[in-house]
Amino acid sequence: MPALPVVPGIEVQVQVEQAAARLEAAADKLLLVEKQYTQRKDKSTMDVLRARYSEGEIRYLLGDYRAAAVLFYDLVSEQSFQDHPGREDALFYLADSLLQSENLAGGKLHMRQVLEMKGRRYREALLRYVEVAGRTNDFTGIDEYVALARTDKGELSPELAYTYGKWSFRRTDLPPAERLARVRAAFMPLASDEKGYYRLQATYYLAVAHVQEQRYEDAVESFRRITLAETTTQRDARTRELAWLSLGRVYYETGKYAEALDAYQEIPRNSESFIDSLYETAWTRVKEAQYQKAKDATELLVAVAEEHPLAPEAQILNGNLNARMKQYEEAINRYDEVVKRYTPVRDELDGLLAVNKDPVAYYDRLLANSTEGFDAANLLPETARKWATTQQEVSDAVAMVNAVANGRRDVVEAEAIGNRILKALDERGLDTFPELQEGYKRADAVSSSLTETEDMLTRIERELLRDVLSPAQAQQLEALRTEQGRLQPAFDSLPTTEEELTERNRRMQARADEADRFAYRVNAAIQESLAQIKEIQRLRRQKAAGAEPEGDLEAALRTEREGLEEYQKLLEAARMQLATERSMASGSVAADEELRKRYGANLGAQQTLLATASGRAPVTYRPLLSRIGQVRARGLEIKRRVDEAKRQLRAQVQTRGAQIRTKVRAEMELLRGYGGEVARVDGDARQLVGRIAIESFRRVRQQFHDLVLKADVGIVDVAFSRKQDSTQAIQKLSAQKDRELRQLDEEFREVLREVD
Repeated sequence: MPALPVVPGIEVQVQVEQAAARLEAAADKLLLVEKQYTQRKDKSTMDVLRARYSEGEIRYLLGDYRAAAVLFYDLVSEQSFQDHPGREDALFYLADSLLQSENLAGGKLHMRQVLEMKGRRYREALLRYVEVAGRTNDFTGIDEYVALARTDKGELSPELAYTYGKWSFRRTDLPPAERLARVRAAFMPLASDEKGYYRLQATYYLAVAHVQEQRYEDAVESFRRITLAETTTQRDARTRELAWLSLGRVYYETGKYAEALDAYQEIPRNSESFIDSLYETAWTRVKEAQYQKAKDATELLVAVAEEHPLAPEAQILNGNLNARMKQYEEAINRYDEVVKRYTPVRDELDGLLAVNKDPVAYYDRLLANSTEGFDAANLLPETARKWATTQQEVSDAVAMVNAVANGRRDVVEAEAIGNRILKALDERGLDTFPELQEGYKRADAVSSSLTETEDMLTRIERELLRDVLSPAQAQQLEALRTEQGRLQPAFDSLPTTEEELTERNRRMQARADEADRFAYRVNAAIQESLAQIKEIQRLRRQKAAGAEPEGDLEAALRTEREGLEEYQKLLEAARMQLATERSMASGSVAADEELRKRYGANLGAQQTLLATASGRAPVTYRPLLSRIGQVRARGLEIKRRVDEAKRQLRAQVQTRGAQIRTKVRAEMELLRGYGGEVARVDGDARQLVGRIAIESFRRVRQQFHDLVLKADVGIVDVAFSRKQDSTQAIQKLSAQKDRELRQLDEEFREVLREVD
């Protein structure tokens, strides 16, 4: 009896159709990839510029001025944007972002470009330009720009008129008469506008101008108008307080002491000018010989503002008043308090300034050795710092050094970023473009799905052809299956769906976040240790009266600081690398591609081996084997589309990479020039700030020297007054004794005559 034909089970046929269905699902996913990434037209250059402009505008409105400046700088430097209608706005946003970031030079440069365009942003740009001109005390070309902003009637907008008048008031490059004439021309229209926003402020400046011209009656009238005005804003209320204070000073200057006292009384206790009004009230009382009331004012000042720079002056005045009222013990106590408190500070300042024959060179050395923006006030004793901070030169000098240091750091960081970008483009390719990488990985997911389908078909063929393989073929097939088993775990981890791809990205981002948090904690610990070392060194320097302390401890501290700074550099480099890797945290495209190729090559080898045995398969198997061939052919067709999509994505990477390389290399060439300029400016700034700071410290030291000297002189005056009082008392008693003796002589002369 002949053997019955062997027919494949229905479940095998179902599996083949399932494989075919998987292929069609993969084809649908591939179609999405093609539409979204490869067949979609690239954005035009103008679309890219518009998107960049929109992002920059959002950053500007959110107050992220550094990011806005970067975006707008990139925009205005783009050649294709030069004739764009939005270039004026972009330049204005760039300039203002730089100004808001305290980059006055860069902001002024780009704001001048806005002015030269003479467009609709002209007046707004001029307003900013005048402000920065006043801050930098550079008014070159300002009058020509202002003239163009005037209307046909020669008027300026209120905002511009006020700003121009305010900074004109501070100009030092004009003769006094011309300067005040410009001030009046700017402020008089504002002051005469009863409902104007700047009315009180403009009136105040005009009043001060009257004082400078010694037109005191006109000044009093202007200040009076301010004090009688209603105030609805904090700005106006502050102007009114200043008007009362100025009015008191004018009355004092003109000898109207009662009116001056009335003006000072109007300044509230919560005003910034209250301490000044107390001190000036005391002196006004002195002018009226009301010594007790003057003394009360000084005592109130010391009570409410013991740490104010006027407090020691008030104590000395209090001592003088006590001496005038013959209250010598109280006078000595006041003087002694000043001597005891400020003599040690004066001596410390003397030590700081005398530590080296060339104190400027010493201070320059401190700046040169400083690893960060150096705070000059930290060299001063605690008590003296508020006097140093009142010296505008010190704060400006320190700000200048810090700005140059920041510029130097920014150049170094920008060069490092440029090198990282070039390195990433050379080594990472597709990984450096997240959008293209996303499309590539979706195509890879389709590839993985195709490979899994091929795996299903190969398993079915193995089962169908198992009995017709020769021993040698069976042995070769087993070796291939063993190799496949080694690759299987890694291949199974590859995502085949969008959900799996998203989940893998999430896990890798979480690991990157954890590494970043750990790096942040380590950096915080290093910063804390550096701060402690810096404080220890500062205290030791103060203890040595400003000299550089030597010894084993100082050497150990220096070594420890250098070690921590080196760790900090390494950590910063690691964090920068982590920032790069974070954008590539979805894994390496190249590694996934290699694994998929190896796995596919293994399946291909199995399929080739099985194809050599398919001719010996039973006739009943051939329809199913034919169907498998059809499904496999469909898979190859889809695979060719996948390969084409990947090729197009790689081509886009090459095009974009070339564009970025060109731009980065051009910027790095500019950075090298900036680096040289910053290095030159840095040396000049450190030399200059050393001289400015030392001169300011000398003035601070002179202030303390004068305080102690006044107190010492006061003590001597009290002693001399006491001596004079005692001498006068003795002389008075001696004269009284002589009179009484003469009187006794007269009274007893007759008696003595009778005795004789």
